[in-house]
Amino acid sequence: MEKIIDIIRRLEPEINNQGILIEFTDPIEMQEVRDFEADFGFTFPEDYTEFITTHGLMGFKILKSDKQMCDMYDPVIIAEELEDVRDLEGEWSGQIFIFQKFSSPDSFDFYAFRRTGTVIDVVSYLDDGGVSFIAATFTEHIELLLKSMTDGSYRNKYNNYIQYDKAAFDAKEQEVEYRYAMQRTFQEAGTYLNNTKDKVRLQKALELYDEVIEYFRTGKVVDDHFLLSANELKVWTYSYLLGYCRQDFIAAEIFALQQAVIEQSQHTLTLIPANSNHHYHKNVMRVVCNTLAWYMAESTEQKEVLENALGIIQQGIDHIETEQHYFLYDTQVRILLRLERTEEAYKIVHDILNLLPGFADFQDFKTDERYNEWLKKNGNV
Repeated sequence: MEKIIDIIRRLEPEINNQGILIEFTDPIEMQEVRDFEADFGFTFPEDYTEFITTHGLMGFKILKSDKQMCDMYDPVIIAEELEDVRDLEGEWSGQIFIFQKFSSPDSFDFYAFRRTGTVIDVVSYLDDGGVSFIAATFTEHIELLLKSMTDGSYRNKYNNYIQYDKAAFDAKEQEVEYRYAMQRTFQEAGTYLNNTKDKVRLQKALELYDEVIEYFRTGKVVDDHFLLSANELKVWTYSYLLGYCRQDFIAAEIFALQQAVIEQSQHTLTLIPANSNHHYHKNVMRVVCNTLAWYMAESTEQKEVLENALGIIQQGIDHIETEQHYFLYDTQVRILLRLERTEEAYKIVHDILNLLPGFADFQDFKTDERYNEWLKKNGNV
């Protein structure tokens, strides 16, 4: 019979080609094995004992994710696990002896030796209490496990009653990898966006958010929330560039940024689900409508465009829920003044200051000559 270590060395190149690394600990002391056997009244199969005392405990690392799987347990750890179970009366039959993780380290599923009279075989012992036959011997189990790693079928071990479809599993893993890469890029972009007054870092944030959005454009990732969030954060990034870094740009660049934030805002609004009452969607509506209306008004003298901006800011105002959202009224008032609709503008200012005398955005009106004349004219002083 081929020895376990020879089986491993024979299949190891194919396993490595799958991006899986076989790892070993130092050999286990024979005394550890004998102490366990004496304590639990169980004798490990000879091929298992010879393997762990000669070569050590075996485990596997998936190189792409750096995750471990199917790690074998030290007899001392096995004893600790079984002691915990044995302390719970009726929980352990005394016939199941775990020795290896069934999959990932954080799962509570195992490979185990099952004793039935004088026969010891290998079974899966899952967290839900399910026990299923795996192999007649430890050597056979290891060979089956290794072969499953050469073709990737180990990924189907929880559903081995279903025919293994390699293409489907590969596609699913690729989907997971794309999502992980997208989220990692999204988080990285956020670290650059936090520097709201640094032109270079904000421009880097824009590049990274574009990379995030590319995952959605190409269909590699499907997630409406992340898609909306990435687009909204691009709006914020453009706003920071115009709000805090304007002095770093020439006039033509400022105009280009204004057009970019307008286009980005318009696109972002199309991503908000119609008639949604979700608090996040309403917040995006408020912020993006305000940004869009502000920069539309800032970049034009055309009455038609200003009227359009006024309609857009009204969409945001329709979603005001608390005083924290009153910044929308500031944009509305400034556009009304640009349109020379002072009566409407001053009435809004008056109403807000009556309600919130300290409202920061309207403090300039308290010393504004035309506004104070309007107050006197309307008997509000």
